Amino acid sequence: GGHWPLTARAACSHFVLNQKTTPSLGVRLLADLRTLFTTAGTDRMHSAEIVTRLRAIEDAPWADLNGKPLDSRRLAQELSPYQVTPLTLKHNGINAKGYVTHPTHTQVEQVGLADAWARYLPAQETGGRK
Repeated sequence: GGHWPLTARAACSHFVLNQKTTPSLGVRLLADLRTLFTTAGTDRMHSAEIVTRLRAIEDAPWADLNGKPLDSRRLAQELSPYQVTPLTLKHNGINAKGYVTHPTHTQVEQVGLADAWARYLPAQETGGRK
């Protein structure tokens, strides 16, 4: 209680965001997902589309993870430590497993990508600065 939840979160954020080492594969995945969702201008995407788009990033490891390309199962496995799980969603008229940035009130047990981004990635700069 008291100030401790905010103090603990601030300390964790400091140590995660100010590390001088190469980010983990999971943090790299979260960063690439944030870029992917932001560029696409969407709040939801099917796993198959995510995997295809991630594999297409030239300098990313997603096309070859220890000899195998990223697939939907590995995507879910990599996001699991961040409490992000796939859910069945309708996108572009198709129902399939995928991910959302913010779960709806009927998906309260789900954690959206935006929450993981806020916890593990530095804040995105908003436009306007040069």
